[in-house]
Amino acid sequence: MIELTQIFNQAHRLAPFPVTASRLSALLAQKDLALGDLLEAVSFDQALTAQLLRAANAASDAERSSVRTVADAVAALGMDELVAMATRVTQRSQNQPDASEMEAQERQLWRHSVAAALAVEGLHRFTALEVPREAATAALLHDVGKLALLRFFSQQMGALLQQAETPQALAKLESEVAMLFDHHADLGAVIVRGWGLAPSIARAVQFHLQPPPDDTLCEVVHLAHQVAQVCAPEKGDQPQSSPEAPSRLGVTQQGLLQLCLSVSTRLEQVARRWR
Repeated sequence: MIELTQIFNQAHRLAPFPVTASRLSALLAQKDLALGDLLEAVSFDQALTAQLLRAANAASDAERSSVRTVADAVAALGMDELVAMATRVTQRSQNQPDASEMEAQERQLWRHSVAAALAVEGLHRFTALEVPREAATAALLHDVGKLALLRFFSQQMGALLQQAETPQALAKLESEVAMLFDHHADLGAVIVRGWGLAPSIARAVQFHLQPPPDDTLCEVVHLAHQVAQVCAPEKGDQPQSSPEAPSRLGVTQQGLLQLCLSVSTRLEQVARRWR
């Protein structure tokens, strides 16, 4: 009943979070545009981060997918491209229909993703291990599979329900939806690979719930997800974490607590600016 190709096509046209569009609109309206704030807004949005990295990789003479961070992408493309991207986003957002219920769900997912990225940013204070350069990007994108599913079902659920004309068909549809969300990590990895981003990022997205041993990037993103579950839990999400993950990265329980407190504070500071 549900065609995966439709979900992947939706992912390739993934639009920024509504809260990001509002933030960019406010920044562009300022008399003195703060480019640092613009960079931050893009780096906290899954769709815009992916778009920027794809553009930078396409323009790079180096090996494809070599650009792995927003900062590197802006260095390759220039700040003018960042401003142009922000302008396009605000123009498109003015033509989007109101969808307050979906926006509430997406804002929750946005907070969770930002919390994960902030956890990576602060992790160096609590571990002696070198945090991989692309870890913040991978942490931000770790739930991109969920975002793609939310967008797809917000547009297609009405048609799918119409097709489910019997109780048995409706039960099958509910089962398929639940299964897809249960496997959002695998779906997210396929999406990231389809975007042409670094294989290491796709792998971290795929294994953010159950990291393989001796893979530092996957361990870091898994820990970031754990912190995000504490600081910005997703509705209906069942905690899935590895209790030994912090210790494998050399993070003590006290350090983990301090990291969670730090992320909570930073997240609220960011959220206040995005209102």
